[in-house]
Amino acid sequence: MDISAENKSNTFQLAFSSTDMDEEFNTNEYSFENSDFDDNQALLLTVYKVGGDTYDEHFPSAVSIYKTSQDVNNNTISGTFTAVLDKAGSMQDEVETPEQINITEGKFTKLKYTEYHY
Repeated sequence: MDISAENKSNTFQLAFSSTDMDEEFNTNEYSFENSDFDDNQALLLTVYKVGGDTYDEHFPSAVSIYKTSQDVNNNTISGTFTAVLDKAGSMQDEVETPEQINITEGKFTKLKYTEYHY
């Protein structure tokens, strides 16, 4: 499942692996530790928008997403998340970005979702 939010200067994407959304899955923790993509279930990315271009300057070192509830009848999901993203380098010089982004109290509440079957 991917959750995206954006404004005029940033795009934020939170993703976690899940089972079939037709059935409620257990309240779980999904995690990302270091850079071992094979065993990770969660990912958080932030992208900066500068002059019509996009720049991804931070890479996650730890992400935890806690799914707290899901309503399969109304297709909504709620949860909390924490993340640490470290600066991987500067790809632009117009906007100064921090060396580290530390999210301690992220939250999403009753987000509507659509499941696509391919």
